[in-house]
Amino acid sequence: MAPRPWCQAVDSPAGGPVAVIFLDSLRPGRARLVKMTYIFALAFAAVQVAALTGAGALPPSAVARSAMAILPALAGFLAGRLLRGRFSPALGYAVGLGLLIAAALSLIAFGPGGWR
Repeated sequence: MAPRPWCQAVDSPAGGPVAVIFLDSLRPGRARLVKMTYIFALAFAAVQVAALTGAGALPPSAVARSAMAILPALAGFLAGRLLRGRFSPALGYAVGLGLLIAAALSLIAFGPGGWR
């Protein structure tokens, strides 16, 4: 098995085992732990991008494309915060599932390149 790069330890949704141990040591409640996990994932991804760009392994054009790809996700987070509590959870799950199905169907129909 090939050796793993040093940054591989932070390449998981929770930021890796060290982040999980750190978060657990803070003894947050369940809801706060879930929120903190996503914040840590974003922070560790930002650190990885900075480290890989500084090492020359990630060209600046790829960093710019990645930053632009994050904007819809941030808009979705903001929309979710604004809409939270205004609709029943069942409706939220149904709409979310519908959006995921639509995204999957568009990938099947048009491929990863999208509409041309």
